[in-house]
Amino acid sequence: MASSSHNVPIPHSHDLNQPPLPTSPWSYPQAAPTTTMAAPSYGAPTPTNPSHSMTTAPLPSQGKPKRPDCLDAAEFRKMLKCTCNLAKSLEEGSIEELNRKKQPYHTEERLDWCLSNADWDANFPNPRLLHGDFFGSDHRPLILTLHFQADQPTPTPRFIFSFGFQNQGSRIAFPTNAQLNSSRYLESELNRLLHKEEEYWQQRSRITWLRLGDKNTRYFHLIASMRLQTNKIHSLQCSDGSTANDTPSILSTIEHYFTQLFQSQLPEDDIIDSILSGINERLTEDEVELLQATFSANEIMTAAFQLANDKAPGLDGFNGSFFQNNWHLLGVDVINAAQSFLNGDANIAAINNTLIILIPKKANPEQIVDYRPISLCSTVYKIISRVLVNRLKPILSRIISPSQSAFLPNRLISNNIIIGQEVMYSLSHRKTGRLGWMALKLDMAKAFDRVEWVLVLGHVKPSRGIRQGDPLSPYLFLLCSEGMSSLICHKAQEAQPCKHSLGIKIARRAPTISHLFFADDSLLFSSSSPLAATVIKQILHDYSLASGQLVNFSKSALFFSPNTSVETKTSITTILGIPVRDAIDKYVGLLQTFGRTKKDAFNYIKDQVWSNLNKWNSKLFSKGGKDVLLKSSVQAIPSYAMSCFKLPASFHSKLKSMMARFWWGGMEESRKINWKN
Repeated sequence: MASSSHNVPIPHSHDLNQPPLPTSPWSYPQAAPTTTMAAPSYGAPTPTNPSHSMTTAPLPSQGKPKRPDCLDAAEFRKMLKCTCNLAKSLEEGSIEELNRKKQPYHTEERLDWCLSNADWDANFPNPRLLHGDFFGSDHRPLILTLHFQADQPTPTPRFIFSFGFQNQGSRIAFPTNAQLNSSRYLESELNRLLHKEEEYWQQRSRITWLRLGDKNTRYFHLIASMRLQTNKIHSLQCSDGSTANDTPSILSTIEHYFTQLFQSQLPEDDIIDSILSGINERLTEDEVELLQATFSANEIMTAAFQLANDKAPGLDGFNGSFFQNNWHLLGVDVINAAQSFLNGDANIAAINNTLIILIPKKANPEQIVDYRPISLCSTVYKIISRVLVNRLKPILSRIISPSQSAFLPNRLISNNIIIGQEVMYSLSHRKTGRLGWMALKLDMAKAFDRVEWVLVLGHVKPSRGIRQGDPLSPYLFLLCSEGMSSLICHKAQEAQPCKHSLGIKIARRAPTISHLFFADDSLLFSSSSPLAATVIKQILHDYSLASGQLVNFSKSALFFSPNTSVETKTSITTILGIPVRDAIDKYVGLLQTFGRTKKDAFNYIKDQVWSNLNKWNSKLFSKGGKDVLLKSSVQAIPSYAMSCFKLPASFHSKLKSMMARFWWGGMEESRKINWKN
């Protein structure tokens, strides 16, 4: 793939003693082109993110003339969002620009910003904004680099969902002369109706995505284009510290990483037997016969119609909607293909190729470990996998121990959260007693990608890793985790009380809780003793060798009860190699320990709601759009925490106030309506 880049320096000058000229880009926004990129220079707080400033101490007055108010910051932000639709800020490099060396106090603040709208992002992808050095000025020069790709890779075929929306796709797939004439007429009629729809909505609503005469698909097209550019990998940091910037180097880095990641360690049979020794027979003969029964055509058709119709397709390009709407044409072939593999020995290699998509785990990813590989499987493969899931789900609760609550019917995620919170509360308040308690939160590195297939299926030993995106993968991961769960239970039964017991009893008649698993989120509980730590270390070592999963000890956490001595803490930390924390931060997304007030503990929910509302302010939604967004997104944010904890009343009031301001006021800076009731 060939590419070229052009550097565009953005000059600016600003005299602190002169008023602004009326010929600035924002003086006549109506005359500006649709594709806009502006680089304003201001000493006021940043128009899009006021947090990017750093002040070490207040500057004393030096008797200099006061700087005139160039433009009200609130009006400026309103102009950017409403009129110019400049919402995205390009950032890269150092943010400090102001350099006053003669002042007794040093203040650094970002003065210059580069903003763009959606049209500019769609026409000029992959921009990079660099900050130069100071050259006789208190401003850093801005250098905007644009990358143009000369050759685009051939995209994979994809079935368009709307083609089969009114069952017209199958008619055009096998055309006749009469159908071709009818298709031309329908195309002309569709264009006429779309034009009428545009005129109607232009008259009814002159805001949001139709206020500038856009088609009704323009907003979604721009969002899709921006998302495509955001998800592109422009550079990657290699294992040797170098940076891969061109496409061949990036592809080579990705291929090398996943080749090493998915390579099996070939665990020995003795290690695997030690893991599986604690798992006894849990199924009856009737349940075994049910699993081994011949797969029927009705099972395959049921699985096909259980697939989501609009999920991203694999290499074949067909999603579930294509097969569901054309089942009368394709059903027999799909059933024969699935039965030839499920009931026979047909080779599945033809449909087993998978398209891997890398999803960023965080903003601005730099290394390949910052991406999560998601597998886009072919639809026929998903149907086969779904058939196996339907066979396995009814008896899976008898195989998986109660300590695991993920992906199983009649087991809720709130069960582990509430039990873990109760155990952590008792642990943090255990201030007396001869023996202390400890909690261990494990962080599994690439949990799905490191699972050894030999642990799940005995005669398959080509590689390791299960695909995220395969309907069967979560249940295979549960079966793998059951090996560790049974090993912990087996060691807990062998442990002698008060010496190295695995598990905690928070009350005299309460059951012993030794571990809580939810997929790859793990909590372990035991007594605070070096002997117990040695047993846990051996369990983790054996499980890692057998399953291929690797514990990230630096990201794991240890928490001790207050009655644990300093010497014991030091000894256990040395054995496990896991740092001690003041509290277990989060388990399956929710806090396990609270401070003096719950209000501070749930501030992250308020920040997330504020972030979403602030992001939506730039889109000028109608009342109907705001109603849908508030109900579907904002009200869903605290629902997960509210399912387990009672949030403070002041917290509810703050959320309702934020939603009301967004509903009635629109823009953050605009005047609101004062309603009495």
